[in-house]
Amino acid sequence: ARRVVASFEVRLGELSAQLAEREAEGAALRTKGYSEAEAEARDQAEALLEAQTRLMNAEAEIKGWVARQELLLVELDAERAERRAAAAELLATQERLSSAHQGLLSGKDE
Repeated sequence: ARRVVASFEVRLGELSAQLAEREAEGAALRTKGYSEAEAEARDQAEALLEAQTRLMNAEAEIKGWVARQELLLVELDAERAERRAAAAELLATQERLSSAHQGLLSGKDE
């Protein structure tokens, strides 16, 4: 009976050692898994930060384009107003010339 108990204790010791070894391997794998997950999370965070930076730069560039567009529209409106004023002045001058011409022709007839 002592031999059976001793054999059982030896076998129990071997199995306990194997269990401890497997638990250590499992812990190492879990740690490695966490490390990989943490590295992946860091990579994703860096990618997100880079994307946000590109987005902010694009928004700033778009705002610049909008400001330039608004400035060009103001300049275009000013040029159109100048052309309308010049056209009105030309029309008034033509009317005065036509009136003066009519006056001269009327004066010759008399």
